Amino acid sequence: MTAESKASGQITRERFLADLAGVLGVDPKELAGIHDPFEAGLDSIRLMVLLEAWRDQGVSISFVELVERRDVDEWWKLIDQKSRGDGRPT
Repeated sequence: MTAESKASGQITRERFLADLAGVLGVDPKELAGIHDPFEAGLDSIRLMVLLEAWRDQGVSISFVELVERRDVDEWWKLIDQKSRGDGRPT
């Protein structure tokens, strides 16, 4: 991540997928077949690790917001909105 993207709080889809794949212990390409990250092995501790990383990158997002969405694409939509400063719900 560049200093500029960190300052702006924007996370790319590639960064999002790499972060998620990292905590799941899979290659980002393997996420194509994963819809529910919890069924893929994500637990609450790993989710907190992800949240902290994304918050450190400037994205204000809560545990509950992600737990309410059980789909990788829905997570991306929310994170993309939040990183652009558009906090409207999906």
